[in-house]
Amino acid sequence: MSTSRLNKVQEQLQEFRRRREAELEAQKAKEAAAAPKEPSQPEAPTFSRVDYFAIDVLNIYPLRKWREWCNFDPWRCWIATFCFWAAGQMLFISAGFGIVYFMFSLLMAMFLNLGSRKEGEMSAYSVFNPNCERLLGQMTSEHFERDMMMQAKTN
Repeated sequence: MSTSRLNKVQEQLQEFRRRREAELEAQKAKEAAAAPKEPSQPEAPTFSRVDYFAIDVLNIYPLRKWREWCNFDPWRCWIATFCFWAAGQMLFISAGFGIVYFMFSLLMAMFLNLGSRKEGEMSAYSVFNPNCERLLGQMTSEHFERDMMMQAKTN
Protein backbone atom coordinates (compact mmCIF):
# COMPACT_ATOMS: atom_id res chain seq x y z
CA MET A 1 0.00 0.00 0.00
CA SER A 2 2.71 2.49 0.92
CA THR A 3 4.80 1.73 -2.19
CA SER A 4 1.83 2.45 -4.46
CA ARG A 5 1.21 5.71 -2.62
CA LEU A 6 4.91 6.60 -2.95
CA ASN A 7 4.83 5.81 -6.68
CA LYS A 8 1.72 7.97 -7.07
CA VAL A 9 3.40 10.89 -5.27
CA GLN A 10 6.50 10.48 -7.42
CA GLU A 11 4.40 10.52 -10.59
CA GLN A 12 2.56 13.65 -9.42
CA LEU A 13 5.89 15.32 -8.66
CA GLN A 14 7.26 14.42 -12.10
CA GLU A 15 4.10 15.72 -13.76
CA PHE A 16 4.32 18.98 -11.79
CA ARG A 17 7.96 19.42 -12.85
CA ARG A 18 7.11 18.73 -16.51
CA ARG A 19 4.29 21.30 -16.38
CA ARG A 20 6.52 23.86 -14.71
CA GLU A 21 9.29 23.36 -17.30
CA ALA A 22 6.75 23.71 -20.11
CA GLU A 23 5.41 26.92 -18.57
CA LEU A 24 8.95 28.32 -18.24
CA GLU A 25 9.73 27.44 -21.87
CA ALA A 26 6.51 29.11 -23.00
CA GLN A 27 7.29 32.19 -20.94
CA LYS A 28 10.83 32.40 -22.38
CA ALA A 29 9.47 32.08 -25.91
CA LYS A 30 6.87 34.76 -25.19
CA GLU A 31 9.53 37.12 -23.77
CA ALA A 32 11.81 36.49 -26.76
CA ALA A 33 8.98 37.28 -29.17
CA ALA A 34 8.00 40.40 -27.24
CA ALA A 35 11.58 41.74 -27.03
CA PRO A 36 12.05 44.95 -29.01
CA LYS A 37 13.94 44.49 -32.26
CA GLU A 38 15.86 47.78 -32.20
CA PRO A 39 17.58 49.17 -29.14
CA SER A 40 15.60 51.88 -27.49
CA GLN A 41 16.86 54.63 -25.24
CA PRO A 42 17.14 53.50 -21.65
CA GLU A 43 14.58 54.99 -19.34
CA ALA A 44 15.72 57.39 -16.67
CA PRO A 45 15.93 55.66 -13.30
CA THR A 46 13.11 56.42 -10.92
CA PHE A 47 13.74 56.58 -7.21
CA SER A 48 11.28 55.93 -4.46
CA ARG A 49 11.57 57.32 -0.96
CA VAL A 50 13.20 54.13 0.23
CA ASP A 51 15.95 54.36 -2.44
CA TYR A 52 17.36 57.48 -0.80
CA PHE A 53 18.35 55.36 2.19
CA ALA A 54 20.00 52.65 0.06
CA ILE A 55 23.59 53.71 0.67
CA ASP A 56 26.53 51.45 -0.07
CA VAL A 57 28.49 52.00 3.14
CA LEU A 58 31.62 50.32 1.80
CA ASN A 59 31.73 52.66 -1.18
CA ILE A 60 31.81 55.98 0.66
CA TYR A 61 34.86 58.07 -0.17
CA PRO A 62 37.13 57.45 2.88
CA LEU A 63 36.63 53.69 2.85
CA ARG A 64 37.03 53.52 -0.93
CA LYS A 65 40.34 55.43 -0.71
CA TRP A 66 41.49 53.23 2.18
CA ARG A 67 40.80 50.08 0.14
CA GLU A 68 42.65 51.52 -2.87
CA TRP A 69 45.65 52.33 -0.66
CA CYS A 70 45.48 48.87 0.91
CA ASN A 71 45.56 47.27 -2.54
CA PHE A 72 48.47 49.49 -3.61
CA ASP A 73 50.68 49.24 -0.49
CA PRO A 74 49.25 46.78 2.08
CA TRP A 75 52.07 46.85 4.68
CA ARG A 76 52.13 50.60 5.12
CA CYS A 77 48.35 50.75 5.07
CA TRP A 78 47.95 48.18 7.86
CA ILE A 79 50.75 49.71 9.97
CA ALA A 80 49.24 53.20 9.68
CA THR A 81 45.75 51.83 10.31
CA PHE A 82 46.92 50.02 13.45
CA CYS A 83 48.71 53.16 14.75
CA PHE A 84 45.61 55.31 14.25
CA TRP A 85 43.42 52.62 15.82
CA ALA A 86 45.72 52.27 18.87
CA ALA A 87 45.80 56.05 19.38
CA GLY A 88 42.02 56.20 19.16
CA GLN A 89 41.70 53.27 21.55
CA MET A 90 43.90 55.06 24.11
CA LEU A 91 41.85 58.26 23.78
CA PHE A 92 38.58 56.42 24.24
CA ILE A 93 39.92 54.43 27.22
CA SER A 94 40.85 57.70 28.92
CA ALA A 95 37.34 59.01 28.17
CA GLY A 96 35.76 55.84 29.62
CA PHE A 97 34.45 54.47 26.30
CA GLY A 98 37.21 51.98 25.48
CA ILE A 99 34.89 48.96 25.09
CA VAL A 100 32.53 50.94 22.82
CA TYR A 101 35.43 51.93 20.58
CA PHE A 102 36.71 48.34 20.54
CA MET A 103 33.30 46.89 19.62
CA PHE A 104 32.82 49.51 16.91
CA SER A 105 36.31 48.63 15.61
CA LEU A 106 35.36 44.96 15.39
CA LEU A 107 32.20 45.86 13.49
CA MET A 108 34.17 48.03 11.05
CA ALA A 109 36.75 45.27 10.57
CA MET A 110 33.94 42.87 9.66
CA PHE A 111 32.47 45.28 7.11
CA LEU A 112 35.84 46.11 5.57
CA ASN A 113 36.69 42.44 5.08
CA LEU A 114 33.43 41.43 3.44
CA GLY A 115 34.95 41.71 -0.03
CA SER A 116 33.08 41.88 -3.28
CA ARG A 117 32.44 39.61 -6.21
CA LYS A 118 33.96 40.25 -9.60
CA GLU A 119 31.73 41.01 -12.58
CA GLY A 120 30.04 37.81 -13.72
CA GLU A 121 31.07 35.81 -10.65
CA MET A 122 28.21 33.81 -9.16
CA SER A 123 27.19 33.86 -5.51
CA ALA A 124 27.17 30.70 -3.40
CA TYR A 125 23.52 31.50 -2.65
CA SER A 126 21.42 30.93 -5.75
CA VAL A 127 18.81 33.54 -4.77
CA PHE A 128 21.41 36.28 -5.38
CA ASN A 129 22.31 35.00 -8.87
CA PRO A 130 20.51 36.09 -12.06
CA ASN A 131 17.53 33.78 -12.69
CA CYS A 132 18.40 32.01 -9.40
CA GLU A 133 21.03 29.91 -11.17
CA ARG A 134 22.73 27.28 -9.06
CA LEU A 135 26.44 26.62 -8.82
CA LEU A 136 27.80 23.55 -10.54
CA GLY A 137 27.59 20.58 -8.16
CA GLN A 138 25.26 22.30 -5.70
CA MET A 139 23.03 19.94 -3.71
CA THR A 140 19.33 20.57 -4.35
CA SER A 141 16.11 19.12 -3.03
CA GLU A 142 15.76 17.08 -6.23
CA HIS A 143 19.15 15.47 -5.61
CA PHE A 144 18.20 14.81 -2.00
CA GLU A 145 14.89 13.21 -3.01
CA ARG A 146 16.62 11.06 -5.62
CA ASP A 147 19.28 9.89 -3.18
CA MET A 148 16.83 9.19 -0.35
CA MET A 149 14.43 7.29 -2.61
CA MET A 150 17.31 5.48 -4.31
CA GLN A 151 16.16 6.38 -7.80
CA ALA A 152 18.34 6.04 -10.86
CA LYS A 153 19.96 9.22 -12.15
CA THR A 154 18.03 10.75 -15.04
CA ASN A 155 20.70 13.25 -16.12
